[in-house]
Amino acid sequence: MKFAYSITKRGEKTYWSKIGVAFENRDGSITVKLEAFPVSGELQIRDDDSSRRPARPGGYEDQESSDNDIPF
Repeated sequence: MKFAYSITKRGEKTYWSKIGVAFENRDGSITVKLEAFPVSGELQIRDDDSSRRPARPGGYEDQESSDNDIPF
């Protein structure tokens, strides 16, 4: 499973918002299910890496990140 993120830049800060998931199908195609659309037009799809994610109640909305870091 992969997660879909919308990336928003405000000044020098970058914010990532998880907006959906993606699955690879048996035939190699990919299905993406979005709960929102990125206003910026930029969408990042990343592998699920649960080992890097901190335990945070309430989800992972608007986490600050550098341009090269995964937002967890």
